[in-house]
Amino acid sequence: MKTSKTIRLISIAVVIAITFHFQSCTGGNNAQGSKFYYYPKSNIYYDVDNKHYLAFNDSSNSWQSLDTLTRQQLVSLGKRILINHPADPVYKNNDNDRMIYSVALYVPPAVIHEKFIEDSLNSIPKPIYIPGEFDTENPNGQPKKKGFLKKLFENIFH
Repeated sequence: MKTSKTIRLISIAVVIAITFHFQSCTGGNNAQGSKFYYYPKSNIYYDVDNKHYLAFNDSSNSWQSLDTLTRQQLVSLGKRILINHPADPVYKNNDNDRMIYSVALYVPPAVIHEKFIEDSLNSIPKPIYIPGEFDTENPNGQPKKKGFLKKLFENIFH
């Protein structure tokens, strides 16, 4: 009886210890939010749920979490776009985010439409010339001789 209670208490203590260990490894309450504003001009993310910014630090070559931005950073944020349920961490797809959302926010729609039409026309396969029996000229450049039926129909219908 005593051993089963002891085993039960040890089991509970191990579960609690493992839970605290995993929370400390993953950052505990620092879980990423489900909504972010992304500012492609300044390459900064804002976690709407946790109310903090993520900015790339060039000197340390890593992403930093910031509670506030400097006045200069705030002025130069630029346009923003809402990202719902992003990858974890949000900056995992930063190269794609930067390219896609910069174009979406800063390129005029007329330019995007023009590029769409240009790409659409370029996607149509070009005709390929294959010499064959339907050619009107021989390979030496002289007209092909007309067959009997063709001559007959031309005489009838002309």
